[in-house]
Amino acid sequence: MTLVFERIQTDGIAELSYLVGDDSEGVAAVFDPRPDVDCYLQLAREKQASLLLLPF
Repeated sequence: MTLVFERIQTDGIAELSYLVGDDSEGVAAVFDPRPDVDCYLQLAREKQASLLLLPF
């Protein structure tokens, strides 16, 4: 297993979100997402991972 860990900063504000996953399983999750999810989808494609949707 290789850990995927990407920090995403929203321009103009001090908000951070994180994409964390396992590249051997091809899965990832986003913590503290912003409303515009295109950047997360692009990162997941680059890492060849599927995003997991976790209910609250």
